Amino acid sequence: MFSELGINISVATTMFLKQVVRYNGIPFELRVDPFYSVENQTRLLESKKRMEQAGGTVHELIEVDDDEIMG
Repeated sequence: MFSELGINISVATTMFLKQVVRYNGIPFELRVDPFYSVENQTRLLESKKRMEQAGGTVHELIEVDDDEIMG
C-alpha cells in the first residue's frame, strides 16, 4: 500500500508521528461503528429471538442494479 504512495513503512510512520506532534494529538478522528456496540448487538439478538419464537420468515436480500429498475 505505501509503495503505491512512493514511501515505505518507516517513512509513513515518521510522517504520522510528525503530524501527531504538529496536531498535538491523533491527526484524524477515531470512531467506533455503533453497529457493533454491545447495546446494538444485544438488541439484534433479542429481535432475532422474538422473530424465531413467533415463527417469522427469513428472506434473502436481492440486490438489483439501478439500470434494471430504470429500464
